[in-house]
Amino acid sequence: MKTKFTILILGLLLFAAPDCCFAEYTIFDVSAAQAKEMGVTIRSEKNGDAGIRVWMEFKTTGKLKEFAHVEVQIGEGKSRIMSAPLRVSHPSPGSVAVQFSADLGYLRKSALEIFVDAAPLGGTIYRFKVKDFIEPETSK
Repeated sequence: MKTKFTILILGLLLFAAPDCCFAEYTIFDVSAAQAKEMGVTIRSEKNGDAGIRVWMEFKTTGKLKEFAHVEVQIGEGKSRIMSAPLRVSHPSPGSVAVQFSADLGYLRKSALEIFVDAAPLGGTIYRFKVKDFIEPETSK
């Protein structure tokens, strides 16, 4: 009897324990005009055999004040090929920059996502579809 009671209590504690999987994020697709208002700059250039290099830079103010991390996504939904966090650099105080390289075919299916945390769990994801920001000369 005591063993059943202990297992029941442990099960309830594990079920009730807070976990990041209960977090809920709202996703917003950001246009080029909205990105400019937010202070987000995205640029690209050819990167030899590695395809196209894409940089994103933004200030951690306004909507992006509680910035947590940036991810690159290639593909959407069930056709997603990969998702990965990007290494963050700080070119100046209060400024964040990330970059990645991809073949043009994948670049058109790519998105950069800025995760902004909100208390207690969850937050907002600002999604920037790379095809809306790449330079015309890189898409030739």
